[in-house]
Amino acid sequence: MRPSRGFTLVELMVTLAVLAIIVSIAVPSFSELIRANRAQTQANLLLKSLNLARSEAIKRGVAVRVSALDNGNWHLGWRVWTDLNANGAFDNGEILRLFPAWGGGGTLTSQATEVIFTSGGRLAGVAAGGNNNFAYDVGQNYCKYERIISINAVGRATVTPKECGT
Repeated sequence: MRPSRGFTLVELMVTLAVLAIIVSIAVPSFSELIRANRAQTQANLLLKSLNLARSEAIKRGVAVRVSALDNGNWHLGWRVWTDLNANGAFDNGEILRLFPAWGGGGTLTSQATEVIFTSGGRLAGVAAGGNNNFAYDVGQNYCKYERIISINAVGRATVTPKECGT
């Protein structure tokens, strides 16, 4: 007689039950990982655009602006641009980089509709010791993933976790 090859139905069902238990444990942890990664990525995208604007202002020796695409609704996207004709309005040919709307349901808010870096890389219109802040909110009671992006008067931008309950 030849020994049988393969699995029995009982062995297959036990294996599937163990796999189901492992997957049910891993999926919630994985969704938390995705949420944390998305929050960090979104905050870093804004940080990248602010650093780009500051470095371009220093390199070009002119003021560079970062402004919301939709009148202060930062989560709908923003642009980094330089006002070549000094008319205070965005015109064709002045854009340095466009950052599209965010996905994933988070929102980005700020009191400012525009951030301006001077030719020296400093933040225009902010008194010494003052900051310009952005808040990235995830919503759905996930405060631990929310971030505050601050730009100090010198022009340095930083990302810090938001304090829950504030």
